[in-house]
Formats: sequence, C-alpha cells, structure tokens
Amino acid sequence: MREVYTYVRDNETLDKVLESGLKSRAKLIEEGILPDTLARDPINVQRQRTIYAQFSPPPESTFWVSFMIDDLEAEVGNISLVEGGVYNPGWKYNSSVMPLSEYLRRIEIEKDKPRHPATAMPVQNGDQRQVYEQFGMVGYYPEILVRKDHIPTDRIKQIHKPEEY
Repeated sequence: MREVYTYVRDNETLDKVLESGLKSRAKLIEEGILPDTLARDPINVQRQRTIYAQFSPPPESTFWVSFMIDDLEAEVGNISLVEGGVYNPGWKYNSSVMPLSEYLRRIEIEKDKPRHPATAMPVQNGDQRQVYEQFGMVGYYPEILVRKDHIPTDRIKQIHKPEEY
C-alpha cells in the first residue's frame, strides 16, 4: 500500500470526506450532490469515474487528504500532455497512461542514470528553463488515476487544513 494525496475544495467538503470517504465526480452526480453538467462521451464518463491524486502533499495553504492505494489499482498519466482541457485530455495524454506499478518500476530503473539537463522553451513566454528527461520524455509530470468511484474512510490516512482553520 502507498500513501497518495489529493486536494479537497474547502472545510465543508473535507468534513464530508471524513464522514463518507472520497468520491468520484460520477458518484457525487449519482448522489445528487453535483449537477450533471458534463457530456456523456466515453472520455468524460471514464474521467468522471476517477479519483485523482499525486505523490507528494499539496501546499500547506490548501485543504487535502492522503489515502492508501495498492500499486496495482492505480495508473499514472503525464499531466503536462493534457490538451483540450481536463475532461478531454487528448491522445498524447492517453498514450502516456501506464499502471502505477509500471511507473514505479521505470522510476527505479531511471533513478541511478545520470541526469543531463535539456533546454526547453515554453510556448507561453519564450523564457528558457532547465528541465530533465524522464522515460525519454522531457517534463513527465505524473498524476495518479484511481479508477474507482469511492475510497472509504478507513483508507484515509491524513487530513490537512490550512492554519487559518
């Protein structure tokens, strides 16, 4: 089991997570908590039935929870390849998705390789910055995809509220 982290919108949402666990967007729609405003195309349906996480805690100024997952029940995608918005990530993103266990295997192989900085030019402003190559790709930024509608409260490990709460 591995601890992963996800943002929670606010204090009220955090209280609901502590009562009933983390839920996917689809589960919240089914329960009438969220309005069903997304199209029913296959990409949206799949993404709505996913809980998103990351490997490290979000900033201290945000609400978040951590929960435990098995390496075999999650996938990892390269968030830097999302095109067309979160609910229509595009083929480049979809082709970057791999089982979490495979991602961790590749990380283990890559960890001892020497890092050669590459120069990348962001499209937004043209400023150069140093980036490092991972898996033959410059700028692999992983997001964890848990293809479940619900993570029960017994799998929640930590909760975090910003200091002002």
